[in-house]
Amino acid sequence: MDQGGDNPRVDAYWMSCAPNTTRMAEGHTPGTVESVTVISGQLEVGVTGHSQHLRAGESHTFDADQPHLYRTREAWATLLVTIVYQKEGEGS
Repeated sequence: MDQGGDNPRVDAYWMSCAPNTTRMAEGHTPGTVESVTVISGQLEVGVTGHSQHLRAGESHTFDADQPHLYRTREAWATLLVTIVYQKEGEGS
């Protein structure tokens, strides 16, 4: 949807994820926080080893500066994802 240019930078994504799919994501820059809201379907999401199972209408916010995953079940999932990066100039 939008990749922000402000400080802090905020990206927003509307995602459709195919059934029975796992996406392993590397950590973002230090201090990054990600929030995922499931619009439809079901999803396992979060930091590897500490993920949450979500249904439509549920959200999970996590420190995205470490490896994390997105895993669908047998149906498509639609997500709203926001990523907030640490303000430039702040220490890690």
